[in-house]
Amino acid sequence: MNNNVVRMDALKQEFKSSPSVEITEIHAGFSRRFNLMIDLSDIDAPSLNDGRVGFAAELLGASRPAVTDWLTKNKPPKETSLFEVVRCFLKHIDSGEDILPARVVSWLRYGDEVSPCPFGVEYEEEDNQEMMPLAASIIAEEAKELGFGASSYDLEAVLNLVVKTLVDFEIQEKVGIKEVHRKIVQQHIRTHSR
Repeated sequence: MNNNVVRMDALKQEFKSSPSVEITEIHAGFSRRFNLMIDLSDIDAPSLNDGRVGFAAELLGASRPAVTDWLTKNKPPKETSLFEVVRCFLKHIDSGEDILPARVVSWLRYGDEVSPCPFGVEYEEEDNQEMMPLAASIIAEEAKELGFGASSYDLEAVLNLVVKTLVDFEIQEKVGIKEVHRKIVQQHIRTHSR
């Protein structure tokens, strides 16, 4: 009996001295996948730039800051809330009743590497289209900064590259643009100048 007490103390000490692992609340690409799920539903939700946060907050009974995290900052809701949200949207997606909510939750959190898209759609293209207005606005600002007129560079090529840059860096709002991103956009404009 005394041996077990000594062993238990040693195990407790071992546990306490183990390095802690920080679990992150951020899941890369979550917001992109979450917005796609909303877009696939028959719920007429506005785009991100036209009030989706307020609409979703009201629909789901959640706070605007929480929904902003879900839709733009790759921070999913708590597990039980996420399951409730997924169940709600699956009712409004074609063949959604045939899809397990746990499969959708896994895909939303971890992406295609862990769980393939349960909706059987290619989602990068839709995301790119929604990024066009933001990309065009950033290009206009950076071209003006460089002194380039609209006809002095290949807008289509630059637009496609900037959209890809925004998607790669998971930037969905102008406030997410950092100086390094602006330099990348400027380089795209210079490279495709006429």
